Amino acid sequence: HELADVHEFAAKVRAAKLAAGSMLVLARVQSLVAQHGQSDALARAHAYVDSGADAIVIHSRSSEPTEILRFLEAWDGVTPVVLIPTTYHQLTISQMRSTGKVRMAVYANQGLRAAISAMTRAFRQIIAEESSPGVETWIASLDEVFALQKPAEGRNP
Repeated sequence: HELADVHEFAAKVRAAKLAAGSMLVLARVQSLVAQHGQSDALARAHAYVDSGADAIVIHSRSSEPTEILRFLEAWDGVTPVVLIPTTYHQLTISQMRSTGKVRMAVYANQGLRAAISAMTRAFRQIIAEESSPGVETWIASLDEVFALQKPAEGRNP
């Protein structure tokens, strides 16, 4: 896993921030994934914050949250941290909150994997029953599907 030069990536963060308008710029620090260590992660995080990042996304491939918690303990910036606990899923939201540094956790991977499991279950049941009435009792209704397609009140579509 190769990382971009820290100055090159900081320049990209700066450019993104200039173009972002009112949107937030989150800078993902991949140092732990690339096994470059804690000091590299902290140096990159500070460089990205200095370039305008609104939050730091720190990530790890470890199945244990130890290196993430070490990063959080060492993080002395006021800029919030975002976690993506895909592999270190035993880290609780309470533990994240207790650091006072984590402002968001992204569970997109878990949602995707849950959708795959649900679709597999539904299609297996349809194949076994040779029809779909059995799955209708536990899948989302058409009204729920259509409701998701409507723009939220007060938002432009």
